[in-house]
Amino acid sequence: MTVTPPKTERQSNFEALRIVCALLIVFVHANFWTLGNPSWDDLSSTTAPTLLRMLLQFICSPATYAFVLISGYFGIRVKLKSVLNLLFLLIFWKTVMIIRKGIFEGWEFSIIHQLNPFVGWFIPAYVVMLCFVPALNSFADNMDRKNLGRHLAVLLPAVMLLDCSQFIKEFNCGYSAVALMTAYLLGKYLGKPSATVNKEHPRFWYTAKGAAMAFFVLIGLRIAAHCAILYIAKDNSKLSDFLTRAIGMYTSPLVLAGSVLLFLTFKRLRFQSRLINWIALSAFPIIGYHLYHGYRNAVLQIYTQHSGLTCVGAIALLGIVTALTIVVIDQIRIFLWRKVISRFCDLLLGRLGSVPTTLP
Repeated sequence: MTVTPPKTERQSNFEALRIVCALLIVFVHANFWTLGNPSWDDLSSTTAPTLLRMLLQFICSPATYAFVLISGYFGIRVKLKSVLNLLFLLIFWKTVMIIRKGIFEGWEFSIIHQLNPFVGWFIPAYVVMLCFVPALNSFADNMDRKNLGRHLAVLLPAVMLLDCSQFIKEFNCGYSAVALMTAYLLGKYLGKPSATVNKEHPRFWYTAKGAAMAFFVLIGLRIAAHCAILYIAKDNSKLSDFLTRAIGMYTSPLVLAGSVLLFLTFKRLRFQSRLINWIALSAFPIIGYHLYHGYRNAVLQIYTQHSGLTCVGAIALLGIVTALTIVVIDQIRIFLWRKVISRFCDLLLGRLGSVPTTLP
C-alpha cells in the first residue's frame, strides 16, 4: 500500500493527522465502546462526568474516517511490492499478538490456527477497499470536482440511510468496506482543486483556525443533539439506542462532517518534521492492533478504581503508552522489511521481470 503525495517529501501536516487519528481511535475505544453508551439516568445523576465522556467521544469518533480521507486525498497507487509490505505488516503484528498470548496464557498447538491477520472490522474493510482502489481512482480521476460532487450528493445519503437502517447486513453503521470506499471518494473530492478558494488570502473559515473552530462548534451540536435524544426517549430504550446510533455512526452527517473538518484543519497547516514522519509509519499498526494487548481490561480496571480527572488522566496515559509501545515494537517490522524482506522482494520481482509491479 503506497500513497503518492504531490511532492516527493512526505508532508508532515498529514503525517501528524495520521498520528492524531491513531491516538483518537485508541481513546474512542476507551469510552463508549468499553464503558457503554450513557443513559438519561447517567446524565441526570452524574451530569459533569457524563458530559465529559460525550465531549471526549465526539472529539475522537471522526478520526477513523479522517484517516481514510487522507488515503483518498492523495490517491493510493496499489503496487505489488506495497501489497507485500501490507501483508507482511499484518502477519508480523498477528505473530506479535500470538507470541504475547503464548507467554501470558501458555502455549498450545491450536494457537497457530489463530494466525489470521484480518482482525476486527477496520483491517478487513480497508483491505477490501484497497482491492477496489484502482476502479475508484479511475472513476474519480475522469471527472472534475463538480461532477464528482454530484455523484457524492447521491451516494453519501444512500450510504447513510442504509447504514442507519441496517436493512442490508453489509451496511452496519459505517463499519463496512462500502462505507470506507465512499469516504475514499470523498477524499478524492477534497483533493480536487476548487475555483472558489483564494489560496493567497483565504477567508477565515478556509484557514486551519476556522476549520478547527467549526469542528468544535460541531462537537457542541452533537452533544446537544445527544442530550436531547436521551431526554426525549428516556422511557423508550429501543428508540434511544436507534436515534443515538443514527447520529453517532461513522457515516452520519455530524460525524462525517467532523471527519472532513478534522482533515481540513491539518490540511491547512504547513510544517515539516522528521520525528512526526517517523512516528506516522506506525499509525496503521496502532489503529489495527491496540485493542489486542489487554487494553480494554486495563481501561475497565482504571474506570472502577478511579474517578474524575484522575480517571481521565490515567486512561489518557494508558492510551499514549499503548501507542508508543506499538511504535517501538513496530521498529522491528520496519527494520525487517527494509533490510531483508524488501530486498528479497526486489530480487524476486527483478527475476520475474515481466511481472508488472503496478496492478491494473
